Amino acid sequence: MKAWLFCPGHDANKLEKALHTQADVVVIDWEDAVDSSKKREARNTTADVLTQTRTSQRVLVRVNAVGSSSTTAELELLADLPIDGIMVPKCDDATRLEAFDRLGLPLVPLIENAHGLERVQDIVSSIYNVERIAFGSLDFFADIGVWWDGDNPLLSYARTRISIASRAAGLAAPIDGIYPLLEDLDGLTSDSQKAMRLGFAGKLVVHPRQVDPVRTAFSPNRAEIERARSMLQANERMQRQGVAVHVFDGELVDAPVLRLARRIVEAEGEGE
Repeated sequence: MKAWLFCPGHDANKLEKALHTQADVVVIDWEDAVDSSKKREARNTTADVLTQTRTSQRVLVRVNAVGSSSTTAELELLADLPIDGIMVPKCDDATRLEAFDRLGLPLVPLIENAHGLERVQDIVSSIYNVERIAFGSLDFFADIGVWWDGDNPLLSYARTRISIASRAAGLAAPIDGIYPLLEDLDGLTSDSQKAMRLGFAGKLVVHPRQVDPVRTAFSPNRAEIERARSMLQANERMQRQGVAVHVFDGELVDAPVLRLARRIVEAEGEGE
């Protein structure tokens, strides 16, 4: 669940291509990527393509904001679509999830403004079927009134609040926002690694070329995997000697460190 690729719902060609990429999740967009005059076309095209195309990827739909003129039609169609969840935009209050929660699908609220960030704890601990949070960083910066900047401390602050709230509520790790410089794959990798260090599990992307860098950035590298495996093996030897806490390669190894080492090794197995 590392690379979440957005695709406009009204473009059948792009949608079919997205469903054949290496993206872990395809998010069919009915919101920002679709002009108001093409909202119905997006719903119809989505239904046609999903009926005819098989994929092993998870498929979500990003609906329009609750209360928009499209909500009723979206609810009617979503109930019959072969999708795995719903991404709810502009989620600045838990009650915005209520209408879509009735469909019984996992919900991924998008935190995209200051109100949403202030209420993120209420959103993640609500009674609704929230799977995880996604961070709409570009909209968040626009709401604050500043240009997006990957080095702005606001970005780390928002990521940190979302990550901690998600963990405290027992949700799956959150998904980071779009990196808007499409040609800057090194910058995308660096930005992804920053998000990963703050507890995020993946990233929203808008072009297939961004998929591989994101998947790589959010995966342990070979050196990390081998070190974690060696640490676990050393711990087994120490346990046989009755030692609970020890030093491995200059690092204190106790229960929290071992939990992380196991997660790294397990993540490798999940990626095979």
